[in-house]
Amino acid sequence: MGQAAGRAALCLERIARNRRDFGVPDSAGRSGPLGPVREGGLAERIANWPDLEGAVAAIEKESVPSMVSDEAGGHLCNQTLYLTLEAAERERDGFVATFLHLPLLPEQVAAGVPAAQGEALPTVPLREMARAVRAVLRHTRPAA
Repeated sequence: MGQAAGRAALCLERIARNRRDFGVPDSAGRSGPLGPVREGGLAERIANWPDLEGAVAAIEKESVPSMVSDEAGGHLCNQTLYLTLEAAERERDGFVATFLHLPLLPEQVAAGVPAAQGEALPTVPLREMARAVRAVLRHTRPAA
């Protein structure tokens, strides 16, 4: 999970791209186009989490906005998903992955944290996000 300022819904990411383009500096101060996540790697990797659309429907039953997204960004969220899917491909034994982008919290916008700079950024309260995550896990858990 990670945050994506400006998104109004929880986004289950379907695609990770083999690129790093940091619009915001990372902890080491690197920013801008930084090349591929994996030199010589696949151009993109597709999330293998089962039934993303069904997971979105489960979240929406909790009255929390959600969607499947094909844009994990160019920063660490995309890189994390790309490398996790690469590891899942090597393991092949029930290792599934996606990435969940969360909107900002109302408290973050009110406090003016750096990611919350801008006008009228969408937010989702933490309690709603927690309900959404539980809904995804319940939906995805194999029946006993």
